[in-house]
Amino acid sequence: MKRLVIITAGPMGDYAPLRRMIDRQNNFVICVDGGAKHLSGLCVKPDIIIGDLDSAGDLPKDVEIFKFKAEKDETDTMLAVMYGLERGYGDFLLLGGLKGRLDHTFANLCTLQYITRHGAKGRFVDADNEAFFVENGEMSFAKREGFYISVFPFGGEAGGVSETGFKYSLDDATMKCDFPNGVSNEFLDDKGVISVKNGALLIILSKE
Repeated sequence: MKRLVIITAGPMGDYAPLRRMIDRQNNFVICVDGGAKHLSGLCVKPDIIIGDLDSAGDLPKDVEIFKFKAEKDETDTMLAVMYGLERGYGDFLLLGGLKGRLDHTFANLCTLQYITRHGAKGRFVDADNEAFFVENGEMSFAKREGFYISVFPFGGEAGGVSETGFKYSLDDATMKCDFPNGVSNEFLDDKGVISVKNGALLIILSKE
């Protein structure tokens, strides 16, 4: 099945590396409301547009629109995620969503947890940052020159946390939300592996 790409409304930085991530033959693209302002920079026409359209501005023609009331429980990004999950997508690439308003950024990080707990995988990406979520499992990362990698427990204490292939390693450690000791690690090997036995981790790659 195609990967689902969601274009959010948040700032993204340089569009060039993000454009290269979008494969129009193998991706289904959803534009979320104010994400419409990024379409020209990303050089992409979405398959559909979702949201309450309170900040969409000019919309491309001949694109199906799913409009919702502004008074709703879900964020527009969450609506796009729910749309994808209902249609069986298992791989979500969400562009933007990590800069701008702090409340929306935190909501987006919670959305990563929602994606994972519904049996799919997802990541938020902009020109300078990437965010991932893992629960009771592990993730591996190819070495990224010029990037720090940080690990945080999410939603509570995380037990059995291990990090290998990095400058600062962990072995079966416990991470607590009130003591952020997983910030700004560095790749040591060509591949790094992060795992957690009990709990959830938010993993962030940030450009130096």
